Amino acid sequence: MNNGDLPIRIVVEVVSSADVKRLEDRDENIRSEVARLESKLDGLHRTIYELIETIGNIRNKR
Repeated sequence: MNNGDLPIRIVVEVVSSADVKRLEDRDENIRSEVARLESKLDGLHRTIYELIETIGNIRNKR
């Protein structure tokens, strides 16, 4: 038997609908948190670009 002939092992797990709901709720909370952090990151990027633009304007006035 070589590596290509190894038997395939299939594992089936059964979970309750309550567990599925709990995991789905957790996933939604994680997605919400990621969206919130992405929004904060976008705001930070905007602030940095505005700061760079302001510094450039100050240098050009000299």
